[in-house]
Amino acid sequence: MAPSSARQIFVHFSAILRAAVEDDLIVKNPCQSSAMSRPTVPRRRVVPWSRDQVVAVMAAHPDRYRALPPVAAGAGLRQGEIFGLTVEDIDFLRRTIHVVRQVKYVPNQLIFAPPKYSSTPDVPLSDALAMVLAEHIRVCPPIEVTLPWKDPDAPKAPTASATLVFTSRERKPLNKNYVNAFIGRRR
Repeated sequence: MAPSSARQIFVHFSAILRAAVEDDLIVKNPCQSSAMSRPTVPRRRVVPWSRDQVVAVMAAHPDRYRALPPVAAGAGLRQGEIFGLTVEDIDFLRRTIHVVRQVKYVPNQLIFAPPKYSSTPDVPLSDALAMVLAEHIRVCPPIEVTLPWKDPDAPKAPTASATLVFTSRERKPLNKNYVNAFIGRRR
């Protein structure tokens, strides 16, 4: 069994035993014992793509989506964070990308949401990536989009508008299902 699977099973089993303690079904949770060690997951070293790999992936994308791979590789943004990127988030002078939102696909609709773990990191923007983004913005002008903010099922769900850098041909926000199935898998 993979170490990550063993760790996940341990976490779930410990939660079950913790509930049994709270319900007075058992006296102690043996998983909480100092004699018990949690399964460890070795840290994997992140290996960035080579320049040739990025160029090959870019070349396989249609023109409109050709800037997606360098933003992912060069800024380390998650897919939803790239989809939520606006011109205002890109500080070309200070060479920084402010990650303030993501586009998420929730059952049958897209929403704006804070970045994963509600962090709002600033990511360095290299000169090369700044040139790629500037050219993309020139060729494919950003489009203002309005989506629900966080909880689309809430009564009077709030909305947010953002001028997105990456949109579909239909002038709509990108979503992972479309990009993964039709853009990222092109040969």
